[in-house]
Amino acid sequence: MRFKIIFIILCIIFKHSQSDNALQCSQEAFNLNNYPECLPENSCILRNLNTSNVYAIDRAIHEFKCLIFVESFVPEIPSNIFMTLKSNISHLYANNVSINELRRISFPFAQKLSCVDLSWNLIPNLNEMIFYDAPNLVSLKLSHNSISAFSSNVFDKLDSLQVLDMSYNQITTIPFDLFLPLNNLVELNLRYNRLQLKFGIFPENLHSLDLSYNNLEIQQKFKIFSLLKNLTMLLLHGNRIESVHQSIYNSHLRYLGLSENLFSCNILADIVLAMQVHNIVPLVENSVKHTSNIYGIKCIE
Repeated sequence: MRFKIIFIILCIIFKHSQSDNALQCSQEAFNLNNYPECLPENSCILRNLNTSNVYAIDRAIHEFKCLIFVESFVPEIPSNIFMTLKSNISHLYANNVSINELRRISFPFAQKLSCVDLSWNLIPNLNEMIFYDAPNLVSLKLSHNSISAFSSNVFDKLDSLQVLDMSYNQITTIPFDLFLPLNNLVELNLRYNRLQLKFGIFPENLHSLDLSYNNLEIQQKFKIFSLLKNLTMLLLHGNRIESVHQSIYNSHLRYLGLSENLFSCNILADIVLAMQVHNIVPLVENSVKHTSNIYGIKCIE
């Protein structure tokens, strides 16, 4: 009896999705300047998607490369978007649409999915194996959510992932094995969190790491960064750093951001001189002019 009921429901959903009232890709002009991978001919703009019409999406969306949600309200990713082996969707942009949960069935059969941007939503945590069926992700952006907890295997199968942005969340603790499956991760953005810095949490293959505005007091833990042999860019703006350990100059680092910390002017001068000797470029954020500073980096007399 239960099987029969489920079958009837699925038939209704399928019929509804094929009806003349199916939610179509918008034909209105849409500025794609912020979506460099998307061209007008390969993009589907879904407007006014909500919980009442989520199963009425035109199946023709599977023919497009880029899927962009606009002016929508969807607490969950509609699983029927990827419920086909024929889907060509490789780029999903679901920004500011009130997503508050990602589940194991959020991305079924999403083999071609390479870029996902779920920024500016309400996601509180990353649960077990939610990206398991999207193993070819290259870029994952989850900034401006409320993420504070992870299942340790949430990134399993994401061996191709290169860019991970979890800035502007509420992350304090990172499990030691969280990034272990990410063998090709080169760019990690964790700015504006509440991170506790520990040895062993960062992938060794990183090229760029942003830990700005985490209220960090690093001191001797600067040695963590010198152990990341491929690291070329390190951003530490807006923390509580008072000095820089000399081990940082023995790495492959080429760009270092230290604005808005607690350096005395004498110590900051020594840091800048050492950076010049080792060909490390200082990156300045929120440059100051009308107070004590060195190259726009505020310091304490």
